[in-house]
Amino acid sequence: PLPKEMSMAKEIMLERPDNALKILEEFKDIDDLPVQLRATYNLLLIEARDKNYVVHTSDSLINTVVNYFEHSDDPVMKAKAYYYQGRVYKDIQQVEKAALCFKKAETVANGTKEYRLQALICNHLANLSLYQNLYEDALSWNKKAYKAMLQSGDTASTYFILRDMARSTTFLQKYDQSFVYFNEALSIAD
Repeated sequence: PLPKEMSMAKEIMLERPDNALKILEEFKDIDDLPVQLRATYNLLLIEARDKNYVVHTSDSLINTVVNYFEHSDDPVMKAKAYYYQGRVYKDIQQVEKAALCFKKAETVANGTKEYRLQALICNHLANLSLYQNLYEDALSWNKKAYKAMLQSGDTASTYFILRDMARSTTFLQKYDQSFVYFNEALSIAD
């Protein structure tokens, strides 16, 4: 079982990531944890930093997390580790490595029911495709992200995916479709 502080941080991560980060940063007994819990703590810490828009500057911590979960039997934690490795590489401007990590994360996450994670992964793959002027690919990833987000039950968060779908269709010069996506995103955001 997770220590109380880690469990609490995990529970509030989505709604209150700032509080989750504070709890994790104040946790003192990290070195006394078994290897699995230390890897879980480090992944939670990276997730909390990411959700608080702290720019990642090094891949050393996430690489230790990935090294642990790569060999575990937990596909959700493995997918999350790859996903956050991709986020770190994106922040440190190593786009090719980020794309590879997101693709690994997508492959592993597809075997789970973690639809919100699948949506986030696909959305990042869409953004990377967009930056490479692969607009059809970007739209395809956007649609996968949208479907996964709906499956997660988090319809409130679909607005940012719809916004990205509108952007992809704008680059494809499908302006009518883009307008529909923007309006739908706006109505959800309101």
